[in-house]
Amino acid sequence: MQGCSVAGWTVYPPGRYPCRRFDLDVVANAVASNAFARDVEGRPQSLVSIGGHYACSGRTVSRWTRWVVELTDVESLARDCIRIDPEGMPAAVGHALGIRGGAGQALAVFDRFADLLEKRGVLPRGEQPSLVRILDDQRVRHGVRFPLRNLSPPLSLGAADTAPHGR
Repeated sequence: MQGCSVAGWTVYPPGRYPCRRFDLDVVANAVASNAFARDVEGRPQSLVSIGGHYACSGRTVSRWTRWVVELTDVESLARDCIRIDPEGMPAAVGHALGIRGGAGQALAVFDRFADLLEKRGVLPRGEQPSLVRILDDQRVRHGVRFPLRNLSPPLSLGAADTAPHGR
C-alpha cells in the first residue's frame, strides 16, 4: 500500500456491530487505483484485485469511488480553478465516462486545486494525496467533516450478549 501506514482497523463500538475503518490516504489511493490502474492487457484493474491490495472488499472500493465523485461539483471546482489561474486545467480533464472516469476527473481537479492553493500559500505542501490534504485542511480550519459512512447498526439482543465488548 503505497504511502499508507496501515490499511485499516476494526472498531468495536459498544452496542453496535464491529466495523472496519480506513485512513483517508488508503481511500484516496484505492480510488486512484480504480480510476487509473490498468492490467497487463490495458484493461482497468478489477475491484477485487484493488480491494485485495488495500485489505478491503471490491464493493468497498466501489463505494469509496462513488463517494469521491459525489464530494463536490467537479465541473464547478474546475471552473474555479480556471478563474484562479487562466492556465486552466490539465488537458486530461474533460467529460468522463462512467464512475471510474468520474473519479479520475475528480482526482485530477482536486490535484489542480491543491496545486493552486499551495502556490498561494493557503495549503501547505505535503506528501499525502491532494484529496487528503484538502479535506484535512477543511476539517482543521472550518470543522467540516466528510464522513465515509454512517455508524454500524445496533446489535441484536442475542448478538449483544455474545459480543466481546458487551452492551
